[in-house]
Amino acid sequence: MLRNYIWAYINDRYENDGVLPDADEIYEKFQLEFDNGADLSWIDSAMEGFTRTHDLSGITVLWEGVINEKRLTTH
Repeated sequence: MLRNYIWAYINDRYENDGVLPDADEIYEKFQLEFDNGADLSWIDSAMEGFTRTHDLSGITVLWEGVINEKRLTTH
C-alpha cells in the first residue's frame, strides 16, 4: 500500500508542480513508515516505474538516481 502512496505523491508533484522530486523529499514525506520498517527500495522502484511511463519534457528533475525515460514512438 505504501508503494501506491509513493507513486501517488510522485504523480502529484509531477502533475501539480512540474517537478520530479528527489529521494530525500519522498523519504521525508513518508518518514514515519520508513522508520517503522518500510523498505527504502520502494522509492527507487516507484520512481523507476513512474519515469518509464511518463514524459519528462518540461519537468524539473530533482531526482538524482537513474531515470528510465518514457520511450516516444514515431511512425
